Order: sequence, then C-alpha cells, then structure tokens
Amino acid sequence: MSVRPAYKAATAPALACCAAMFMIMLDTTIVNVVLPDVRHALGASLAAGGWAITAYALAFGAFVLPLGQLADGAGAPTVLTVALAGFGVSSAACAAAPSVEVLVALRALQGVSAAALAPSSLSMLLAVAGPEGRGRALALWTAAGSSAGALGPTLGGALAGAGAWRLVFLVNVPVTIAAIVALAAHRPADGAPREAGRRRPDLGGSLLAVVAIGAPSAAVSAAGDGVWAWAAPQCVGAVAVGVLAGALLARRATRHPRPALDPRLWRRRAAQVGLAGTFAHGMTMFGLLSTNVLFLRDVWDLSPLQTGLAVSPSPILASACALVSGRLVRRAGARGVALSGALLLAGGCLLLAAHPPPPGAYLTGWLPAAVLTGAGNGLAFPALSAVVVGAAPGDARGAAGAAITASRQLAAVLGIATCLAVLGPAPGLGAHRAVWALLTACALGTAAVAGRVGRAGRVPA
Repeated sequence: MSVRPAYKAATAPALACCAAMFMIMLDTTIVNVVLPDVRHALGASLAAGGWAITAYALAFGAFVLPLGQLADGAGAPTVLTVALAGFGVSSAACAAAPSVEVLVALRALQGVSAAALAPSSLSMLLAVAGPEGRGRALALWTAAGSSAGALGPTLGGALAGAGAWRLVFLVNVPVTIAAIVALAAHRPADGAPREAGRRRPDLGGSLLAVVAIGAPSAAVSAAGDGVWAWAAPQCVGAVAVGVLAGALLARRATRHPRPALDPRLWRRRAAQVGLAGTFAHGMTMFGLLSTNVLFLRDVWDLSPLQTGLAVSPSPILASACALVSGRLVRRAGARGVALSGALLLAGGCLLLAAHPPPPGAYLTGWLPAAVLTGAGNGLAFPALSAVVVGAAPGDARGAAGAAITASRQLAAVLGIATCLAVLGPAPGLGAHRAVWALLTACALGTAAVAGRVGRAGRVPA
C-alpha cells in the first residue's frame, strides 16, 4: 500500500487532526508571553494571574485519560468534532472574561476540551494513515505542535506589544471553525469497536484518573508558585490523595470490563519504557522553555516580541526534525532516533549551563544551544511516541494518545514548578545555570530510558 495515496484520500481529516494539535500547543505557549498584560488589565496578583496558565494545564492533564477512553468507545471523529466546538467556544469566552476568576474557570474548560482533542486527533490521524503510515502520522502530529511552539511566543509578544491580549484567545476560533467544516465535509468512519460501544464506560475509574493526576499536579503547581510550601500539609495531603487514587485506579483496571486505565497498554514493557521516556523528555522540554523565556526577559531584558523571536528557532527546527523522524524510525529503529535526540537535547542544556550567553551574544552563544535543543526535541518525542503507539492494541489508539499526553502534561507541571522553585523570586545568572544543569540531567535520563527500547520499538512509517 502506498502512503501518499492514503494521505491524499484523507487530507481534510488529517489537516483537522493537525490543527487540533496546533491549537493545543499554541495555547500552551502563547499565554505565557501576554500574562503580564492579562494581570494588569484584570487587576490580578502574580499568583492569581499564573493560574490562568495552571488551570489549563491541570484540566488538560487530569481529564485526558478518561477522554481518551471516550474517543475509543464513542469514535474519534465524533469526540474530535465536539471537542473542537468546545475549544472554540471556550476560547471566545476567555477573550471576553471580565475578571481573572472567570478567566481561570474558562481556561479550565478550555483545558478539558484540549484533553479531548489530543487523544481523539491522534487516534483519528493514525486510523486514516493506516499501519504503513503510522510513523509519518506521528511526525506530522508532532510537527504541528512544534510549529505552534515556534509561533506562540512570537505571536503572543506581538499582541502584547500592541496591547491586544484578548486576541490571543480569539485566534483559535477561525481554526476550530475550519477544522469542523473539514470534518463535516470529509468525515471518516468512527471505527469504534461495537463490542466496546455496548459496554458501559468506567465512570468511577474516570473520576479516579482525574484525582490521581489532578491532585498531585495542583500541589506541585501551588508549591512552585509559592502558594504552598513544599512540606505544607495541604501539599503533602494532595500528593497522598493522588497516590491513593492512582492505586485504586490500577486495582480497578483489573476488574472493570472496560477500565479507564487500559491494562493492555500499561502492562506492555515497550509502552512503559516509551511513557517513561516521554515523561523525562517532557520535564526537560517544558522546563527549558519556561526557563529560557525568563532568562531572556530578566537577564537579557528583552521585550515580549524580542523574546518570542529569540526562542522561535528551537521549535522551528524541532518541527523540521519531527517531519523526518518517521522515516528515520523506520530505517534505524525508535531506539537510535530517541537516543540521538535525547543526547542532542542534553548537549544544548549543558552548553547553556557551562557557557551561559552574555546579553547580545545571540549568534555565538544562544543560537548554538537552540539548534541542539530544537533538533533533540524534534527527534526524541516522535520516536518515543512511536514506541507507545506501536505497543497499543488497534482499538486502543485513543488510550495510547491519552497516555502520551497525560505523561507530557504531568511532566510539564512538575518540570516548570521545579525550575521555578530553583530559580526563586529574583533569579540571577547562577540560578539559571543551576536549572540548566538540572535539565541536562533530565535529558540524560531520557537518553538512559531511550537506550532500553528494544527492536520492538521499530515502527512502520
């Protein structure tokens, strides 16, 4: 079977899936740059304004597992269409938010929609691509997210400079409308297994999944923002509740006929290794992005637009490398590609830690590290995702996408909170060097996990 005809026959659904991933990552990065403007316009404190970002990330991570199960049961095209509509409506509502409290609540709703977009878009993209196009589908999906990572800070900086922060949320609306129209005109079959569709969903397990992911994530976010101390009873208690919910969820997975936590995926060694690598890589990538933005704003004293332009080469290169990663995985295997990407990422972080660039040394100091980290991210994530998807049963693609996304979101929350805790309230050069050294260790951990991927990690592309 030829891959190109398969993609030509399903261009509209594939573009809709990539548009979903693009918006997810755009809203992960673009709001960071305009946050000072949001706080000033709505009269919010630093901690309250920060929850406009945290609420999105928490809702996204907490709901992605149950909504991934829903995508497998109800059909990915149906879930994707509803999620696109929800994302567009909540984005428009965010743009009209009259207070920071309303904005935080709407951002949480936007995060729930994103939690449905991620697994349903990946599941449908893999379905329309077919087994032979799996590697290329993962590469396209990842490249769409990386391109949003490149555009988000720059677009956010431009809108912040123009005093138009509300437009940050409105940019999603035409994209969601176009994606919904494309799906309506060229809707693929739902492909939901009839047997799965007749069985009731695991509502109790879904609630446990939300608590297992949401409670520890909220605790880490609050501690990283300085709202709670790391050893505060509230923080320790939230983590303990999350651990207990996770244990009950794992126990329930062995008894329910259609559990929220699909044991067929989580019991496979390849999936375990792939998800562990995805988590370690996510900590490095998201921690690096937040640290670099703060370094350029605080140490180099760049404007929001200058900061966005300065960080954009890394995600641009990541997008380009992601596009070729599927072919590389097919030829060399997932282990070699993931290991190479993780080592490149570690090299970029180490370069920043050992030789932090002085203000103005963009071409000689900043750009070489950006090239290494961008290439590393673009190679590592698609390869590790391919390992997880390759281990998933054919009727659990939504669960695989949800597991990948949940792993990344947990890593993002923990990585950003840890970096902010190390940086402190007034970070200087020494604090940034310490964070870059920590991120080097995280990237090397990713490489160590990638080295454990066996030949089963090979995925057709």
